[in-house]
Amino acid sequence: MILPIQSIQPVGDSAVLITFATDIDEQSNTHIISLSNQVEKSLFPYIKESVPAFTTITVYYDSYNICYEDIRVMLLNSLSETSTSVKQPCRKIIIPTFYGHDLGTDIERVANFNKLTVEEVVFLHTSTAYKIYMMGFLPGFPYLGGLPKQLHTPRLDNPRQLVCKGSVGIAGPQTGIYTLDSPGGWNIIGHSPIEMFMPKAENPFIWKPGDWIQFQSISYNEYELLKKDINNGTFRIETEIR
Repeated sequence: MILPIQSIQPVGDSAVLITFATDIDEQSNTHIISLSNQVEKSLFPYIKESVPAFTTITVYYDSYNICYEDIRVMLLNSLSETSTSVKQPCRKIIIPTFYGHDLGTDIERVANFNKLTVEEVVFLHTSTAYKIYMMGFLPGFPYLGGLPKQLHTPRLDNPRQLVCKGSVGIAGPQTGIYTLDSPGGWNIIGHSPIEMFMPKAENPFIWKPGDWIQFQSISYNEYELLKKDINNGTFRIETEIR
């Protein structure tokens, strides 16, 4: 698959934004993530980081040792030579989540908007795996695709000043997890106590673009036990290689 480049332009004095002429869909995004990974490897050490998004790649480069005009030519050459047929390894990460009650205060709003019961909301939300299309807004915040249409719900009219980290939310056709405490306008339907952003770790995130997330409904007793296991250092995230 060849993705045509719509534009390539500077972002500040040490980054390049590459925009592809494509719609937002799983296949195109998979190719963009693959291109981003391969370009970062092929142009090392000139590139510091390559960040894929829905239909773009932002490339951060060492502006002390290479100028924009040269990195632009190198990127165009690299993209023309890079194959997106190489299968990128990805994981499915299981996220235990307690739904509703005080930790998912908007679940009834989601249910009422879509004419569902709370139990049906939980069933639908846990019935599929969600691809991480990109990360942004907060460090490691995953923008997930694949939310069932029956759960699409508008954002809150009045965003909250504080949404606790670990909160699982729905906004329009997307679902996601807050990795840090933050203001936010998503409908909060549940909470996971897992630490998802560890700034002092060599790899601070537990996932990356291209991985998949599957939510797993747990009881409040299981939620409390899980918090104890996390605090004791005995919890291990369940993953599957796809």
